[in-house]
Amino acid sequence: MDGYEAVSGRGELVVSVGGDGVPLGVRLSPVVMDLPAEELATRIVRLNTLARLRCQLAIDQGVRSDGGDQGSLRSAAQVAAYARTIDF
Repeated sequence: MDGYEAVSGRGELVVSVGGDGVPLGVRLSPVVMDLPAEELATRIVRLNTLARLRCQLAIDQGVRSDGGDQGSLRSAAQVAAYARTIDF
């Protein structure tokens, strides 16, 4: 996969990061444009964090499958727990 996405519950906001965790973009629906700027920024940051966690998990799983360092950037449980906090 070339990148990772995190999507709000209703699909109104999507944040994408590359395979190296660098932000690629944000897609906004017209509905979220009516949010106060601070709330919109908070949602973007939270989704960016989730996308980066997914990227880190994939990197970790790739290293393990290649027989590399068994250390862990993120566990699947950590990523799932953070994903459950996305309540918008």
